[in-house]
Amino acid sequence: MLALGRDLDRLNDLAHGRPGLTPVHADLEQPSKPAMAVESLPGPDTELKALIHCAGLSPVAPVADCPTDLWQRVMAVNLLSAAELIRLCLPCAGRSTNTGVRVSSVHPGGTATETLRRVRTDFGRPYDPDSCIRPATLARAIVDVLDLPRDAQITELHLSPGP
Repeated sequence: MLALGRDLDRLNDLAHGRPGLTPVHADLEQPSKPAMAVESLPGPDTELKALIHCAGLSPVAPVADCPTDLWQRVMAVNLLSAAELIRLCLPCAGRSTNTGVRVSSVHPGGTATETLRRVRTDFGRPYDPDSCIRPATLARAIVDVLDLPRDAQITELHLSPGP
């Protein structure tokens, strides 16, 4: 398993004690950088079982006040780098099954993260992590999507915080 990110210290902390996890340093604000990260795949015969893109920028600002470089950064991280990673990883996807690639989109509601804390603060709204989806719950839902037998596919999964 590869963990791709721009903060090498956080990646190394994440990989500590997880022998199957390889940290890969790449800045998704530069869509050409994932190509170097994909070179870290363990070899041409390695099958990629899943690609989970959960990076994203969520600046809070009136549209009229957003400079072009902010839009470019958001599009680079949230769209272009994801598309480039997918394109680069396609040759390694579905190798052992020859059945092609399954694509699932997971759309979580408010998740208890520092990003949501910042966004809510920027909007002047309270942040209560207890009223949000826990990251572990979201991770479990993603694992459930990935573990689904090949005779079915979840194409979209929408999660909302519980009552």
